[in-house]
Amino acid sequence: PQQPTSSLPSAGRHAETRILCLIRSLAEEMAGKSRHVVEALLPPDLCEELALLHRVCGVPGYRPGCTSCTLFASPIWALPALLQARELARDVAEDLFDEFGGLWPETTVTVAWLPGSSLPVHTDDCRDYLKRRHISVVIWLGTQGEDFDGGEFFFEDEGGKQELVVPRAGNAAVFAASVPHGLRQVTR
Repeated sequence: PQQPTSSLPSAGRHAETRILCLIRSLAEEMAGKSRHVVEALLPPDLCEELALLHRVCGVPGYRPGCTSCTLFASPIWALPALLQARELARDVAEDLFDEFGGLWPETTVTVAWLPGSSLPVHTDDCRDYLKRRHISVVIWLGTQGEDFDGGEFFFEDEGGKQELVVPRAGNAAVFAASVPHGLRQVTR
């Protein structure tokens, strides 16, 4: 769908887009939908700043084939961008799941999946020590076809049918931690 145009300053357009995304999600929320795709959650300048942070500070990640940079391992100059992104993610998750003031981010991390890597279908609450996770948010800092190829995010239903989400910088997948999801192979 085409994004609305506006003569508002950048921050105003971002707020307008966020409000429109939330309004569109109301019908799904009322139906008890446990997964959402939010367009333009992060503004382009914040995506660029976080991508730069990752290029400078990313280290071998928690799985083979990825690099990561956590909030607590980031330099002090990176904290404002990471905290701003975390606040936007928490706010939209609270809005979509009617959890105003009820969510506390467990982790804030940037992750880059390298060519050849993928992530099999899993849930984010799949181990005893992860059972306190309730909502997950994935935000893309790059756009498929421009910054990388492959790497489609997917949700998987009980029958094994996959719903693909094409990664675009600034967009987010917000979903219950119990929802099966994964990442198709990154090819570039």
